[in-house]
Amino acid sequence: MEVPERIENGVEICESEGETQLTKHQKALEKTCRICGSLDLHKSSHLKYEFSVELFEIFEVDVNLDQPAIHPIAICRSHELLLLKYRNLKATNQEQAFKTSIKTVNFYPHTDECNICFINKCRGRKRKRQGVKKIDIIPLKCKKTEDLNESIDDENQTFVSKTILEQHDSEIRQCLPETLISDFETFDINARKDFLTKLVKHLSSEELSELMFTVGKDQEESLKNDIEDISQQYKDHTFLKDFNADNWLSKRNMPLTRFIEGFTNFSVAVSNENLKLSLCRIIEQIYALRYQKLVSPISFLLSLYVYSKTSSRLVVDFLSKSSPCGTYTTLQKWISKSGTTAPPCPPGVIMAAFDNEQVVAYKRGISPNQKSRSSVITSLIYAAINSDDNMQTFIQTQDEFKPKNWFKLSHFDEKLKLAETKDQTERNIQAEKF
Repeated sequence: MEVPERIENGVEICESEGETQLTKHQKALEKTCRICGSLDLHKSSHLKYEFSVELFEIFEVDVNLDQPAIHPIAICRSHELLLLKYRNLKATNQEQAFKTSIKTVNFYPHTDECNICFINKCRGRKRKRQGVKKIDIIPLKCKKTEDLNESIDDENQTFVSKTILEQHDSEIRQCLPETLISDFETFDINARKDFLTKLVKHLSSEELSELMFTVGKDQEESLKNDIEDISQQYKDHTFLKDFNADNWLSKRNMPLTRFIEGFTNFSVAVSNENLKLSLCRIIEQIYALRYQKLVSPISFLLSLYVYSKTSSRLVVDFLSKSSPCGTYTTLQKWISKSGTTAPPCPPGVIMAAFDNEQVVAYKRGISPNQKSRSSVITSLIYAAINSDDNMQTFIQTQDEFKPKNWFKLSHFDEKLKLAETKDQTERNIQAEKF
């Protein structure tokens, strides 16, 4: 007796079994390997999504494009071990040593002659189940949506095109990385900026974090070279004296500077000198994270200024803990070397003066290593005496100021006599009172 059949929504249903062929096909896919199409699966078989990276790098299969009604979801044990082997080699940078001759099979939508479930019409004797025939897969290169549609058979064209468009709402996510890069290289500068702006808006927080980390690792070597360039700038007196923030910033790592500008809404072109110096210090702090022994010019100038006001070693050491300004020892070495060259004597007539300040501690106790602190400061001043009208009006040229014209011994004798007379007068007054 024949079993009646009916068709609903284009799917043939067997009334005797009460189950659609598509459902049986779906159950068969759950027992099929995504790589070889075999039925050698067990309950602990891993899903294909756990090896999505390995599947793409080895077989150029993107499981994110798979359809639940067409492609299996698991991987057999033998190919699971194969993918694990590749993953372990990749972890030690030995993926080049991995070789395999295995090729994946193609999977198609269910039909009456489906090789997965071999479901024929429910009447008559069922066909014997056979293994899935392996077919060499042809790597599919990423194309525009229109080109991709042309490369698919007419029978499946509408189905695959509709599926891709539903899962991927942008052209970028439809392309493989190599094709995306080759297209990006053809853009002009404005198109590249527009593309990057749109791309960032489509990234999640985790993807954006990974992008920033990748950019940072890419710039690591450039940052290292830049640190070497600025590490000796604090020793150059001329550089410190003529320091220019614009010039200094223009020579720093450009991706880092632009990142800070974008993150803080800061613009070097329209900012004042104080804000530019703040940006310089931010860059120095980031550089100090890369090289903890760095002594940068701006931070060193700050330490030098603070020491000139406080004369405190404690303050300098405190600053060195939180900024790349150098330790107290570094500061003292710089100061000791700064005064080794005597300034040239100015030309013409000069006036010389000095101030010698001495503070010597005194200790009465006598014992070994009994030391006392002492301080001797001598300041020398040389001042050139010039005339504004370039005429001979120097003090030394004025006769009335020459000592020979006003200095006389009689001058002091008269002063002395006057003082003695005044003193005698006061004594007489006091005697009369008593």
